[in-house]
Amino acid sequence: MPQGHNGGGMRAHGWLALVAVMAIFSSAWRYETNAAVPIDQRSIPLKPGTTFVTLSFLTGEIRDLRVVEHVERASGRLVGVPLLRGMLTIQNDSFGNTAHLIAGKIVYVNAEGQHVALPAGAGETTFPIIGSAADRLDPGQQISLAIAVPFPTTGLMPNRIHEVGLELTYTSLPYRQNTVTFPVTLGAPQGDRGSPGRR
Repeated sequence: MPQGHNGGGMRAHGWLALVAVMAIFSSAWRYETNAAVPIDQRSIPLKPGTTFVTLSFLTGEIRDLRVVEHVERASGRLVGVPLLRGMLTIQNDSFGNTAHLIAGKIVYVNAEGQHVALPAGAGETTFPIIGSAADRLDPGQQISLAIAVPFPTTGLMPNRIHEVGLELTYTSLPYRQNTVTFPVTLGAPQGDRGSPGRR
């Protein structure tokens, strides 16, 4: 996978090819913006359901990718910006490197290899990792992160999204484990006077 230095860290890219959306599920959960306009939530799964990626010495699994949108029940009109949701698991497969995870980013790509832009005001597809309890990965360790980032509304049309890219920014440091020893001796027994001493 291509990778390069970026601000003292390293950025790796993983790509997930997508097949056409297979089905649309309307959830039972609903909310209402006001009494006159009931809103339904719909979940659109992306295929394949689980994909494995390799980012240098980090390996990952992306599963349960789906687009969540809100629509007016009566008109079917889209309300707000759809969200791409899923679960990302990252594991450090190296023997001698510690990874400090900084951030992840989702990139949408069409069939021509061009990035699909988000509508104005939709926000960013970057999700921070640094500062969380899971931002350090020693050899053999793994973490799981929930992904929830904006999804382009044009991507809801057939064949508009061909690939999803995962960019992971992290720093890599040599992992060291040292052992220190120090002398000890047994002291005199301590306890209540009435208790028998140790012989």
